[in-house]
Amino acid sequence: MVKKILVIAFWFLFIQEGFCQKPFAKVYLNKKYVFVQQPIQVTIKVYSPTWFTQGVEFGDLKVKDAFIIPFTNSVSGNEAVGGKNYAVISHYFLLFPYKTGTLEFPSLTMTAYVPPPGDYEGKPTPVKTRSIQFKAKALPKSKYPSFLASRVYLQDYWNKDFKKLKVGDVVERTVKVTAVKTIANFIPNVTIDSVTYAKKYANNNLTDQNINSKKETLISTRTETFSYLFTKAGDFEMPGASISYFSPYTGEYKTIKSEPTKIHVDTTSDLGIVASIADSLSMLNQPLEINNEPKKSLKEQVIEFIVTYKYQLGIVFLLFITFRRIIKGLQNVFNYYRKRREQYLLSEKYAFKLALKEGGKEDIPSKLDGTYKWLLHPKLNKISITQTSKEINDEVSHSFFIQLFHDLSIINGKLKITNYKKNILELRKKLMRRSKSKPSHLKKW
Repeated sequence: MVKKILVIAFWFLFIQEGFCQKPFAKVYLNKKYVFVQQPIQVTIKVYSPTWFTQGVEFGDLKVKDAFIIPFTNSVSGNEAVGGKNYAVISHYFLLFPYKTGTLEFPSLTMTAYVPPPGDYEGKPTPVKTRSIQFKAKALPKSKYPSFLASRVYLQDYWNKDFKKLKVGDVVERTVKVTAVKTIANFIPNVTIDSVTYAKKYANNNLTDQNINSKKETLISTRTETFSYLFTKAGDFEMPGASISYFSPYTGEYKTIKSEPTKIHVDTTSDLGIVASIADSLSMLNQPLEINNEPKKSLKEQVIEFIVTYKYQLGIVFLLFITFRRIIKGLQNVFNYYRKRREQYLLSEKYAFKLALKEGGKEDIPSKLDGTYKWLLHPKLNKISITQTSKEINDEVSHSFFIQLFHDLSIINGKLKITNYKKNILELRKKLMRRSKSKPSHLKKW
């Protein structure tokens, strides 16, 4: 029993030793149960038993139903795992789920460049992490737009002083929202009450986000610009801008507002200018549909098309050339076999094949007809079948065909000859052998 325990312990230590000598990676989530839009800090650590010769290469990092943003650059260090010291490269990301339910941070395959034990040259080594699940729940229902952040700041300022306003003046208003631990896409538009003494026009809507490495957080901004055209004189109060957000720390919605401003608008002697300015501001908020580009000639359009699609046209051209060559090759093959077929149909071999076919019939005239067609071939040029068999000293075939002619005159051409094929094959064999051994004209001379 003690021996068995020692063996198991030995193998356990051996497997652990072998495993720990290889690079590996782990993923850590600082939260696994969050609200929608609440950030999760993701830490990916790659461990090496030796060291890293260069940074870790990530594949296409995507998380379904969530945005992921690189948080900081990689951080190098050392950690002890299982009583052994490892070189570690850590990568940090911020994960923002935008749908509710059980979500998953997928398994990742990365490439680490580490030298094997006893070597100094870094070799690409694949390392893989396990997938991790987390849950995202919906924000509490509210009359405000769904927007989560840890802190929100609002700046509201104008480009002119309110002390010297008159009817027809245009003042530009800029409202900047700064949100901590959220992305710019989540920040909604600010809320501003409408007024009766001025017309409001939306100019620009800009977003930006920046990672603050010192404070280890993400700061996003949305800047909205408006123009106000004052159309009435008097004393008024310009309403402040406001935005509401949900704080995950307090579990409540908070509203940030800018203070309202007292203004005084004087009359003007030129009231016609107000309508003109209003039309101009309205045009600035509409997309222009007039195309002032000169019409291009057909030649310029063709050149532009060729330049734009040069790679696609090159591929089409190569496919066309390849297709032509394939067709040409098939035509050559077809012509070659057609000529071979024509030569074969005119050959002595084909004529002999027809003779055998005719010889398979029971009537003697068919046998003789096929035989004479073969003998009359230009390659043989023989007129008499009996004379040919006599010339090549084929006494068996000579006797056979004499008997065949004799039987033809007696039985009126109806007789089944069983040894016809044997005799004509022997006749052709000796005839071909004689033609090959026939001396040339030079030898005769």
